[in-house]
Amino acid sequence: MSTIRLAFLITITIVLLSLIGNTALSTFQRQKALAQSTVNSIDAPSDANATRTVNKFLVYTNPNHGIRIEYPASWKLDEHPYADKFIAQLTSTLKNSSDVSPATITISVENLKKNISLDNYTNANLAKAKQSLARFQLIESNATTLAGIPAHRIVYTFLSPDPAIQIPFTSMNVWTIKQGKAYNISYTQARSQFTKYLEVTEHMINSFTIIK
Repeated sequence: MSTIRLAFLITITIVLLSLIGNTALSTFQRQKALAQSTVNSIDAPSDANATRTVNKFLVYTNPNHGIRIEYPASWKLDEHPYADKFIAQLTSTLKNSSDVSPATITISVENLKKNISLDNYTNANLAKAKQSLARFQLIESNATTLAGIPAHRIVYTFLSPDPAIQIPFTSMNVWTIKQGKAYNISYTQARSQFTKYLEVTEHMINSFTIIK
């Protein structure tokens, strides 16, 4: 199994999950977001398995979309602006041959076309996930907070959409709505390694701030 192919599959799957709730996307136009990544002397969580060599976080700030989040300095950052949604994707570095796949975290900001409650947004996302993901199984679904405001958190498993790579994945999504925008953070990893980066992911989610 090719690591490159697996990473590409995860990217496609994450984008699919991040686009849940959209009826269509316009032609992709890459625009350089006015984002800043600055070194911050923040100690990373002490996860011996996942972050032994990562002891610093960077701070990603995107003033255009009003978000800020801390992420491990060794992770790769990519930005994907769409017509009515912006996605920032963070991917871990594979450490050794025992790593099944890179951990992937996406942060999306979506301009909602109509007023919708958090409960209705949650129900719509769950319905579309059940339709689009093979062997979707909901593990947790509960209220939480994100950036200090009411949010919803789900954890679920699904099977790789590529029949040549039959790997089960686990994903955790946290979303909230503020002033006509939906903010969604998604963490996806091979099910056997989901807990490996969970502490780092929780740190990132807790650091997330809406700055406008």
